[in-house]
Amino acid sequence: SIQNAHYTSKAIVDGIWGIAQHLGFDGGRVSEFSMGTGNFFGLMPAALRTESALTGVERDSLTARIAKQLYPQANILGPVSFEDTIFSDETFNLNVGNPPFGQESPYDANARHLKGFSIHNFFFAKAIDKLAPGGIHIQVVSRYLMDAQDATARDYLAHRTELVGAIRLPWTAFYENARTEVVTDIVILRKLDKADWGTADQSLT
Repeated sequence: SIQNAHYTSKAIVDGIWGIAQHLGFDGGRVSEFSMGTGNFFGLMPAALRTESALTGVERDSLTARIAKQLYPQANILGPVSFEDTIFSDETFNLNVGNPPFGQESPYDANARHLKGFSIHNFFFAKAIDKLAPGGIHIQVVSRYLMDAQDATARDYLAHRTELVGAIRLPWTAFYENARTEVVTDIVILRKLDKADWGTADQSLT
């Protein structure tokens, strides 16, 4: 019911949790800022769930209400847009999810430095701001983050994180689950300490 919302298949969600565990995540403060009905929370390995505090955000009223009923132990904000939420910077240890894709640019009065970012780039950048140093960011995103000619968003991320890896998914990855044909990437980043910002030997261009 929300434009540009693409729900994530079990195979992709399981893969992202597998990556998180492979990178050493064994519990902590977990965020998903466009959670839908909560596939990432529902498919979270039991060993991680018992050691984690879950925070979710969902804009759509119906899906937010479903998520609250499914995961009463989680802190779920909704219906509310991510740009209207206020979280302290460096709060979370793991960001997961599948932010909305599109060209529209959200306005966030508390993140004016992200003005002009497309919605998927905005979600990535603001989520990184909320990630604690050493925290891991594993999210699905349109190829137009990595492929866009304008490198502003990639430079923002590269300044604050180290690139752990990226996986390009086939255009059919969301077809069965959401009936959409779109080329997407799973991008894996690790947040740097502020003292190390801009020093990583990498480029997202």
